[in-house]
Amino acid sequence: VGLLSFILPFLLKTPFSYATVCLSFACMGAGQVLSFAIQGKIIVYLIAAGKKYYIHIASILFLILVNVGKLLLAYRGFNIVLIFLLQLAVQAGISLYYVLLQKYKYAGLDFTVRSSTTYIEQNKYGLIEQIAFIIFMNTDIVLISIFMNMFVVSKYSLYTLVTHNIYIFVGLTWDAVHASLAKIYITDLNRFNRLEQILENAFVLLSFWFYTMVMFLLIPFMRLYTNAISDYNYIDIKLAFLLTVSYLLFCIRNPFISLSLDTGYIKRSSEFAIIEVIINIVLSIVLFTFFSYYGFVYATIIGTGYRLVVQVLFVKKTIQKEHLFPFIKNMGMCICIFCICIAGENFLHITNNITSWSSFFLVACIMALSSLTLYCTYFFLFTKKELSYLINFIKTIKQNRHR
Repeated sequence: VGLLSFILPFLLKTPFSYATVCLSFACMGAGQVLSFAIQGKIIVYLIAAGKKYYIHIASILFLILVNVGKLLLAYRGFNIVLIFLLQLAVQAGISLYYVLLQKYKYAGLDFTVRSSTTYIEQNKYGLIEQIAFIIFMNTDIVLISIFMNMFVVSKYSLYTLVTHNIYIFVGLTWDAVHASLAKIYITDLNRFNRLEQILENAFVLLSFWFYTMVMFLLIPFMRLYTNAISDYNYIDIKLAFLLTVSYLLFCIRNPFISLSLDTGYIKRSSEFAIIEVIINIVLSIVLFTFFSYYGFVYATIIGTGYRLVVQVLFVKKTIQKEHLFPFIKNMGMCICIFCICIAGENFLHITNNITSWSSFFLVACIMALSSLTLYCTYFFLFTKKELSYLINFIKTIKQNRHR
C-alpha cells in the first residue's frame, strides 16, 4: 500500500499536489489493510455460524457514516485528504467493533489457529472469482483516471457514489438469505426451488424499485449538491441513465452468482468471471475511441449483461433444473413497470418541482410510494401461489421453534 501510494501519483494527471494524492491513496489502502487484518477471521466465522446480522449492522453503519460524512465534508469544501481520513477513521471504528465482538461475545474461540484449506478443493477458484470481481468493479474508474481529466473523474465519482451505495444496500438484503438457501439446496431440492423462485422475484422487484428511484432523483440530487460549483457542469443525464442501468444489472446478477458459489460451483463461476473481465477491459478500450468515457460504461453494461445471461442459464439448467420462463416473465413485467414510471415522469414532470432539499425529500417520498405501489401490485397479483407457499413455510418454522 505504501509503495503504491508513492508510485500512483506519478501515473495520474491531476490538479492536486503530489502530497495530497499520495496521502489520499495511503488512507484508502490503510483502511483496507486494517479491515483485512482484523476483521477477516471473525467475519468468516460469523458467516459459517449463520450470524450474518452482525456483519449487516457493521456494513450499514459504515455505509451511512462514510457517505454522509463524505457528502458533508465535500459540500463544506474540506480538503480531500480529510475526507479519506474520515473513511479510515470509520473503518478503524468498525474494526474495533469486531475486536470487541470477538473478545466479549466469542471469547472462548481460538482465532489464532491457522485456517486449513487442504480439503477445500476449489479455494483457488474462489480467489480468482474475488480478484476478477475487484478488477471488474474498478476498471472504469481506473481508465477514466488515466484517460480523462480530474473534472470528469470527479463527476463520475459523484454519480457512482450514489449508484454504488444503493447497490451495496440492496445486496445486503440478499446476503441475509442466500446462505440459508444453500443449506436447503443440500437437503430438499424441491423446497429450494420454490423458495428461490419467490426470493428471486422479490429481489428483482426490489432492485428495479430502488433504481427506478435513482433514475428519477439522481439528476435533481446532483443539481442541488453541485449548485454552488460554477467552474464545471456536473449535470449529465446520459451518464446517470447508463450508470443506473449498469448497477441495476449488477444487482440482478449477484443472486445467481451467490447461488453458484454457495452450491459448490466455484470453478464454473470463476470461468464466467474471467470472461466478463476480459470483455469489459477490451470493449472499454475499443468503445472509448467512439464514445469517450461513456464507452467505459457501455463496456461495463455489455460485460455485466453477458455475466447475467450465462449465470441465469447455468443456475436454471444445472442447479435448479428449472425452466427460464418464470425469470423472463418477471424481468419483462419489471421492465414494463420501469418504463411506465419513466413515461409517467416525462408526462407529469414531477421532478421539475424540486428546488430545495425539502422539496427533494417530499418528491422522493411521493415517487417512492407511487412506484412501489405499482411493483407490489404486480407482485401480489401474479405470485399468489408462491406467496402462499412462503407464508406456510414461515408458519412451519415458527411452530417448530415453539416446540
